Amino acid sequence: MSAASPHPFETLTPQRVVEAVESQGFWLPGEPFALNSYENRVMP
Repeated sequence: MSAASPHPFETLTPQRVVEAVESQGFWLPGEPFALNSYENRVMP
């Protein structure tokens, strides 16, 4: 990987995640959305 190419994590978009999940035969209702920092860290 050269210094000019992005890190693979930088190319990870919500759409790519949805496409990867759906390619495995799962259906995702709705749209992915970001959680705020509190929701992202606290487990119910």
